[in-house]
Order: sequence, then structure tokens, then C-alpha cells
Amino acid sequence: MPLTTVTAVEGDSLCSLARAFGLLDCGSLRALAENNAFLNRPLKARDVVTMPELTVREESGATEQRHRFQLNQSSTGTIRFVHGSKSKPYAEDDTLEVLNVSKYITDKGGDADGSQLFPGDTIREFDARADKDLDAFKVEVFDPRLKKSEIDIVIEALRPVYDAAKVVVGHKEFDGSLDDPSTERGKRSLKAKASKQGVTNTMRYRTPYLRLVVDEADKSGTVGPVATGGFPPASNSQPKPKQTILVTDMVDQGDDQVEILDQRIRARYEFDACPATSNKCAAIVEKSVGTDRQRLRVNVNVLRQTVDGVPLVKKEDARRRVLKWCRRIFAQASLSPKLLDVREVNPVENLVCVSGFAPGDPANAGGRRAAGDGQLGFTINAAGKPSQVVGPITPAAGDDALASASALAALVQPPYTAQAALNARRRIDALGSADILIKETSGVPVTLSAMVSSDSAQLLSFGNVNPLPAASQSWDGDNFLAGVIGQRILLRNFDTGDDRVDVFVINTTTSGNRGEAMMSGHSLNPDATAQGRPAIKFSLFAIRSSMDATDNDPLVLAHEIGHVAGEILHAVTATHQLMHAQVTGNNAVGASKRIRNGAVRYDNSNATGFNLLDRVRLEGAGLLEPW
Repeated sequence: MPLTTVTAVEGDSLCSLARAFGLLDCGSLRALAENNAFLNRPLKARDVVTMPELTVREESGATEQRHRFQLNQSSTGTIRFVHGSKSKPYAEDDTLEVLNVSKYITDKGGDADGSQLFPGDTIREFDARADKDLDAFKVEVFDPRLKKSEIDIVIEALRPVYDAAKVVVGHKEFDGSLDDPSTERGKRSLKAKASKQGVTNTMRYRTPYLRLVVDEADKSGTVGPVATGGFPPASNSQPKPKQTILVTDMVDQGDDQVEILDQRIRARYEFDACPATSNKCAAIVEKSVGTDRQRLRVNVNVLRQTVDGVPLVKKEDARRRVLKWCRRIFAQASLSPKLLDVREVNPVENLVCVSGFAPGDPANAGGRRAAGDGQLGFTINAAGKPSQVVGPITPAAGDDALASASALAALVQPPYTAQAALNARRRIDALGSADILIKETSGVPVTLSAMVSSDSAQLLSFGNVNPLPAASQSWDGDNFLAGVIGQRILLRNFDTGDDRVDVFVINTTTSGNRGEAMMSGHSLNPDATAQGRPAIKFSLFAIRSSMDATDNDPLVLAHEIGHVAGEILHAVTATHQLMHAQVTGNNAVGASKRIRNGAVRYDNSNATGFNLLDRVRLEGAGLLEPW
């Protein structure tokens, strides 16, 4: 009789297949040479296992008498991830198909503000404080043969394997040993105890509540110093090393391809009844990380200090900041940055602004004057090119700033080009200003001079951010959606599109802010004339100390992206939230790095508050793409 083969599926072991075939255990399967490949590793889906021939035996016995036969059975058990519930029988609890990074402070649980303590590793039954965290989970083993009160379970992150096209083709264990916490595998694994559930013999064992965390601070308390000018985190929060599994990037290990959200989480329980002396059969379950994963497009522009000179930070350092810290922070929202480019750009001085009507002008009430009372003009210069005088023009009756800017732009001749664009209206103005961006066709840097600005209502100003490192002019409460000329000159020169977040690395800001975001603003002001304009919105500025080779101020970039993608201002009182105004200077357990999926109140929301996860996916939909 030919031997029978069985194709394994996920979660199978030699013992489970033996039991399904009517055998007590895997001993006879292990004895077959055809199965030698499986003696030193767990079974994988699509492995072909050879089954032994069944032995048929006849038993004799006198007729018309009762004979007792005993059926020897072995249950190899099952394993799964669960969240648990207060009232359902254990067997009816839902099985988790995806695991998510926790959004709570690591040692906190409870209601919306997460102010209660997270239950410890000895609590393995239902706990209301942990139940509030929908991302917390347990590992459950069902094994009818076990007589123990407690068993061991190993949970670990698995590393994705990529092909040449950067597509995930499988997963493998991280390098190192489970028993060596200095290795990658040791850092990313947890040996947990599971205890028998319920007052009756349910034959089900569960671990304590567990969480996925993405940085060393939440896992073991490892954290750097607070940056100069950064704010310290809350000091009353601690890591939970016995209840957390580290699932993080590999940027500092030299492999920036490894995505947090491409990893898988494996739980493994060895069967006591397996006859093998080593590599015992085990119940194994693996699940992916992140629900509805999406990528957030990001482009980084690093300012040079002089034209074609030294950049404020190295491109590789800016790249590291995005791929390390933005991956970690936004993994809570099942998002990861798609880094389109990191490039160096020159400081520039090629922007002319034609103002709207001056604040306080008594003729401003109707938005337009009968006619201009002065002239507007300027001169364009570029090395090796003839200077060109533009204008002057006299604003015509009824002209607004864009009309005057367009008239001046139309006078610009080769080798120069000019493009006029309207700006968002400041809160204190009836009309928006307009910019003229001037370039030389071969790329020679342009400068401006000989300003003519004698009109009392429409005033000219030149944009100039050359040389650096000067402090970047900050917006104030009247113009943060419009931007100031020192911001717009960079955005109009180098912004790469409104379908991604454009990051500009600057030296410092005049206000002392570590970052400033150019939002769309449509939820802040229903008047479209005051909302962010193309090339200006969906951009941000981050100071060099938040984008350099250190880990100082690791949360600033993600915080500013939260403004841009979430169309949201600052979280009120919730100091642990990523969007708190005084974002902390390191990533300690109590740092402002959480993206809660509860209703947190923001200073542009109502009393109920905003759900930042939903906001980013809704308001930032145009910046996202499928995984």
C-alpha cells in the first residue's frame, strides 16, 4: 500500500497531523525518512508530510459477551490570540486576526484619559482597565490533556523577507537567541506564563494582557536625554517588560527596508505529550501587524546654508529621522511613511509679494480702491545674465493684488520667467496678497533689487532666505494658513505637490518653535479665501536639531505631520498625546507620542473631541496610498 501524504496548513505540527490521522502522537511520523526535513523545524504551510501505514489488528472474543475497549486519544491543543471579554464563555471569545500597536501609555489603562494602572503580569483573567485598550491582547492555549496550572508560551516578532522588488515574500526569525536579550531576536521576544482560566476545568490557558510596542523606551526604559529646548515627559510612567513585545524598525542596524507593519507576531506553545526530545511539536499561530495599513507620502527638502554649500543636516540623517521615528509613531495608526525623496535645496531670494490692502486702510472696507495712487516695480539680476527692469506699473481701478502681480509677471522677458499666485487671505485682511516667483531658465540663482513701491494700498516686499542659517520667520495668529513670505519663498520654489507632505529642514524659527505646519485649514475657517493654497498647504518646517544624526526631539516631525495630515491643532491637557502643544524632547514612556483612538479634545474641536486616527485617514486621504 503506498504511503499517504498530507499538505500542512498554518498552525499544523507533526503531532496535530498524527492525531488527525488517528495516531497517538508524532513518533511514527518522525521515524519515516520522508519526514526528516521536519525534525528540526516547525511545519510550514504547504509542507508535504508523509503518513505511516495504519496497522490493522483483529481482536478475538467470545460472542454474546460484553467486551470493553479503550480508545486512546491525544489532543495536541490549539493556540490563538484573543482580547477577552467580560461575559462570554472563554471558548466563544473572538479570535484576533490582526494585532495592533498599543496607543496607551505602556503602564496605563482604563477610560479615555488612560489614568488607571494597567494590570500586571500575574493578572490573567478579565480586567476592565485593560479591556478598554482594544489593542491589548492575550495568547490562549486549549489543551485537554494538560494537568498543569501554568504553562510557558513564547511570543516574538518575525522579520519580513523582501525580494528584489521590495515585496514581502515571507518571514523569518530575527538573528540571535531567544535567551540572549542583547540579540535582535532576544529583544523582540517574550517568554510569558499562561494559567488555567475559570473556576472549573475549562482546559484553556491564557497569558496576562500584552501589548505591542515600537521603541526601546516602552519595552525596557531605554531612552535618550531631553533635547535642549525640549520638554521633559511625565515621570510617573514605567515600561512593562514582562507584558510587551517589541516590534520596531532596523534603521540603526543598517537595514532601513524593514517595516514595522510588515512584521508578524508568532506565539508558540510546545506540547508536553510530544515524544521528541528536542524540537518538540508545538502549537503555533502567526498574525500580521496593523489594521488597514496605508502609506503616507513624504518628501524632504534640506536647506543648504549657502548656494550649493553645506546642508543644515546630512541627507542620510534626515532620511533616518523619517524611517525610524515616523515609522514608530505612525505605526499606532497602521500608517508608515513612504519616503519619496530627500534632497538638498539652495537658499533663494527670488520672490516678490504684492500685498493686499494694508490693514487699517479706510478704503479697505469694499475690498478695492477706485484706483492706485502709486507705482510698483523691481529689477531682476542673475550672474552672467543681463539685469531686467520690470515695470513700474500703476494699479488700475479695481485691481486686487493678484491682478497687479499678474500684470508685473506678464512684463518679465527671457531668460527669466515669472509666475503669479494668490495667497490665502490673512484673518485681518479683506483680500489675500499675491506672490511672483521669478526664475532664470538655465537655473542661475536670481536676486532682486531696485524695488519701486509707492502705492499706499498695494505694497511690494522681497522674499529672501539667503544665506542661512538665519532663523526662519514664523507666522503669527493672523497668517499661519497663508504663511509669511520667508516660508512661501521656500514652498513656491521647492514644494513637490499637494499629494504628499513636503518637509523643509530649516535652522531655527524666530518664534522658537521647533516646527511649524502649513495646514489646509478648511475645518478651521469655512471661508475658502482664508484656507491654505496649493503649493503652500500640506507642508511643514522642522528645525535642524529635530532632523540631525541624534535622537533629540524625536517626536517633532511626527507632531507636525499630524497637523498637516489630520487637519488638527493641539490636544488640550493630554500631555501624553502626540499633538500636545509642548511635545516632549525624548521618547520616554510618559512622552507625548501616543495617537489614541479615543475622543481627545483639541483646541479646534468641540467638547466631544476628535479621534486623531479617523482624522488622519479622512482629512489626509489625499496624502495616503494603499500598502
